[in-house]
Order: sequence, then structure tokens, then C-alpha cells
Amino acid sequence: MGEAKRKQAALMELAKKQFARWDFPVTAEEAAAVAEIEQLDSYIVHRYPKHMLDYMKMKPNECHANARFMEANDPEQKTKHVTGYWPQAGNYVLHSVVLREGEMLCVTPLAINAPDSFTFIPDFDIEWKQESDGYTAYRKGYKVEPGLRSDPLENKRIADIIIARMEAGVPPLKAGEPPF
Repeated sequence: MGEAKRKQAALMELAKKQFARWDFPVTAEEAAAVAEIEQLDSYIVHRYPKHMLDYMKMKPNECHANARFMEANDPEQKTKHVTGYWPQAGNYVLHSVVLREGEMLCVTPLAINAPDSFTFIPDFDIEWKQESDGYTAYRKGYKVEPGLRSDPLENKRIADIIIARMEAGVPPLKAGEPPF
């Protein structure tokens, strides 16, 4: 298998794992949380430049750990870890940024190309609990990892289409393009 095919297969496996993380039962708690989140203020957040994230050794897909690290290691204690949501394709993806001197900044590099500015909805009702396998985010007692779905059934329908496309040989990034 060539390098390009190996990368495509790895991306496909990653995509399937991500879809599996979002395949959880529909609950009234999730619907209530989504209704509340839709009323919260949103902000435009900018990502630190790539060279700075590389220098700080920030890890892709580790936003919560990166923000927690930044807060814990700020000698001036001006950096605060803020958790909320990054709205994406009808979902509210749990995401963490830092607040420093009135500005929210993302300290997590991306593994794929994406804009360095995005909408972020801080949620101060989220609390982190340390559990046996690390930290888990809860909102008013409801576990919110990996995030919340505004329409769980539509989310599942689209995931099934994308997975079927990938299994039919469509490259993962192309398989995720509408129409669905």
C-alpha cells in the first residue's frame, strides 16, 4: 500500500471513530442544553499563529489539555481556561480556548486546513470533573463530551451517508461534502 493510500485509510478510520463518538442516545437533557446554548452569546476567536503553537508544543485535537496547560503555566496568572462550543454542521462541538486580557484565543493547532478564526460560544455552566480516565465535561450534571447535537437524527443520517461514501472508495474529505 502506498503512502497516500495509508494516509487516506488512517483518515477514514479517524472519521469513523469521530462519528462513533457522536452516536449516542437522544435525551431530553441534550435538547434542553441545546435550547439554552442557542441563547448564549457567541464570539469570534482567533487561533494563535502556527509558529507560536509549534514553539509552545501544543497538540492538535487536545484543546482542553492545551488550554488547561496554558492556564496552569502562566507565571502572571492572566490566562484562564474557557470551555464552550465551536458550532459545526449543526452540532455544538465541545471546545476550549484561553481568555487573556479580555481576548479569547485558541491555542490548539489543527491537523487539517481550516480557518484561523471561528465562532465560539463560551458556556460557564460547564464544569470539569477528574475521573479515572482523565477529565470529563459536565453541564448541569449532563455529560457533554464530545458536544451536543441540535438534530441528533439528522446528524446520524449524514454520518451514515459519509461512512457509506468512504466505504465505496470516496476520499474522506470529499465524502463529507454536501449534498447529503
